[in-house]
Order: sequence, then structure tokens, then C-alpha cells
Amino acid sequence: MAVGWESFLILELVGFALLILGTLVYNEIVIIPIGCLNYWTKREIQKRKEADGGILDSAVRDGTNPDYMASSPTGGASGSARNLRALAQAGEKENVRRSLVR
Repeated sequence: MAVGWESFLILELVGFALLILGTLVYNEIVIIPIGCLNYWTKREIQKRKEADGGILDSAVRDGTNPDYMASSPTGGASGSARNLRALAQAGEKENVRRSLVR
């Protein structure tokens, strides 16, 4: 600008400020206190989880629900064995149902 090859445009500065503000809002560094804009922020999701008692009901959390199948890849051998047992039980139930329908 000192040489005079370019001219200063105020809209470039405004656009840069919007870019910075958008980045701060996206990364949840700045939270805009409007209900529809902060519904999916980490803080609001955590509040809803605490109010509901968590995403999973107590039977699933405690492992007492026989119909629950873990989908976590970090379940290890016990998780995959539980999944195989659940699939086998589901297959048995389907076979019984089919024999009754005939």
C-alpha cells in the first residue's frame, strides 16, 4: 500500500473480522446466547445428558439389557463375544418364529 499498487478497501477488513468471528463461533470459543444457535454446543449437550440421566438408560448402562448390542470397536474380546451371543440368540428367535408361522 505504501507503493500505491493496491488500495485499501474497508470491506476486506469487515470480511476478515467476519471470518475470525465465524471461526471462533464454530470452535465454540465464543458462544452466541441465542437458543437456536447454541443448541448443539458441547455445553448444552452436556446439560441435556445430565438432565436425562445420560444417553443410555440404566439397563443398557449396567449391562442388564439382553437386547443391547455394543457397537464400539474398543469393546475388545468380551464385547465381540457378547455381540456374537446376541446375534446367535436373535437367530434362534427368528428360527422359532419361522417354525411357528408355518
